[in-house]
Amino acid sequence: MPLQRYIDAWDEIIDKWMNNQNVLSPLKVSKKLDINFMPEPYNGNPFDCSIVMINLNPGQGQPYLAWSGQNNPTSCVSLVKNQKYSGFAFHFTFLNPQSPISSPASTKWWTRRKAFLNRLLQIKGIASNKNPFAIELCALHSDRIAGINFGKYLTALRSVNPDLDPTNVIDIAIKNSDAKFGFAVGKPIYNALKSIGYTDIQIPNHHNVKNAKGNPNARQFAMVERNGAKVLCTWTSGGNSCPSAAFDSYIKQDIMPLLP
Repeated sequence: MPLQRYIDAWDEIIDKWMNNQNVLSPLKVSKKLDINFMPEPYNGNPFDCSIVMINLNPGQGQPYLAWSGQNNPTSCVSLVKNQKYSGFAFHFTFLNPQSPISSPASTKWWTRRKAFLNRLLQIKGIASNKNPFAIELCALHSDRIAGINFGKYLTALRSVNPDLDPTNVIDIAIKNSDAKFGFAVGKPIYNALKSIGYTDIQIPNHHNVKNAKGNPNARQFAMVERNGAKVLCTWTSGGNSCPSAAFDSYIKQDIMPLLP
């Protein structure tokens, strides 16, 4: 099945990367992409998760120096050498504050993300004690999301191995999740999803959320769907944060009825 081929393909390519980072040179289609950091194609278990979160890329700037530290016994590289990337990723190490490789910045970022996803599940009335599955549309680190040409990256990725393609597994992972829908923050991700065949679902009362002055809020919401799998997208101009609790009633009233 596509999910297992995807997992196996990334295990193989990251194993090769351990000895030769040039194995990923075809993917460096932008000067913003950095192949010196270990790729992070996904975190979590796509076969069994609470909800699917879609990101564009792992970002950069956090203290991930250990990722390229081949002799560091607590580095991600050492862990992956012992158990393959999938063995490391399924446990979603960044959600474990006691993990030897979780930096304060990454742990804080993921903890906040999971807190919102848990709230989103509660709004939907879904009880789940599982971790989310987070997939990166671009597995390589970058210092600036806007610097990634997603189309060129996908073309290069498929030239290395079509089974590495994240776009083939998102729908399946969503259907495997307890939530049965996905979530994404950032307009670049919304645009990327549209470029791979997701189409808009009209949200009623799209602008009924107001700010403190009674004006339309800067935060935008969109719903997209492909092959029966739906993704809730949200963004603010230049922002990468999840909605505050002030949006919960809007999400419950106008968005949740559109989800499975």
